[in-house]
Amino acid sequence: MIYVLLPFNMISFGQNIDYVNILKLYPSYTTIKYSIPQYEYQSEKSIELQTFRNKYYIDSIAGNGDEFDKQIRLLKWVNCTFKHNGNQSLPSKINADILAISGQKTGINCGGLAIILNTVYLSIGYQSRFITCLNNDSTFNDPHTLTVVFSKKFNKWILLDPTYCAYFMDKQGIPLGIIEIRYKLINGMKIQLNKDFNLNSVSTLANKSDDYIQYIARNMFRFISPICNNYNIDFDCFDYIHLIPQGFKLGSASLGQMLQDGCSSIYCIDNENQFWK
Repeated sequence: MIYVLLPFNMISFGQNIDYVNILKLYPSYTTIKYSIPQYEYQSEKSIELQTFRNKYYIDSIAGNGDEFDKQIRLLKWVNCTFKHNGNQSLPSKINADILAISGQKTGINCGGLAIILNTVYLSIGYQSRFITCLNNDSTFNDPHTLTVVFSKKFNKWILLDPTYCAYFMDKQGIPLGIIEIRYKLINGMKIQLNKDFNLNSVSTLANKSDDYIQYIARNMFRFISPICNNYNIDFDCFDYIHLIPQGFKLGSASLGQMLQDGCSSIYCIDNENQFWK
């Protein structure tokens, strides 16, 4: 799966499409427990992650303070160090160091930025994944990929988007995860976007938070997560779990059953708790 992202301010949203209303058609998930593999996270003690951590001075960038402060500093570092270029697709075999070199030269797409931030978090011991967010149209190939990291401070997965240096908060300023954002959009609850969100360090997006929220709403329908979260990635042999809402039919996919695609294994489920375990 190799995707290209256009910045949301370059995308023509359908005038008659209300993306939140589409979410409202499929608001819930089931509690059915499926037999699927457990997520794996490469140890920060691995040679690859230790080398990456030292090469890019990750500890110095993270600095002092609590866990969330460090996670935000690292988000901002990725956003301002590596350029976004939606015209650049990802090769099938990749790692964060190769992406970092491209990101400083030609730029990389949202998936590349999310993989770099994911590797940054893994390298200092945080559980992290890059998540591909999709809409309800299985034939429409314009998803958005971002990073989620598990916060021990808040005891949940939180969304961090390195392309736009963006994260969401509730009215108390608590950072939100993907499912919380989806729930609040469906139920008309207020969510806040950090004021310094930007694209390629350009702050001209300051008055476009509503546009970004609409863009995110469009891709809050389905989610794809790698099962093994490692430094080296081979998209030709890529096992993942695909979360869909209750009642949605995704082609001929059978819930909980492994679908083999070459040497890749795909598991489609509608249980959010299993997906975010």
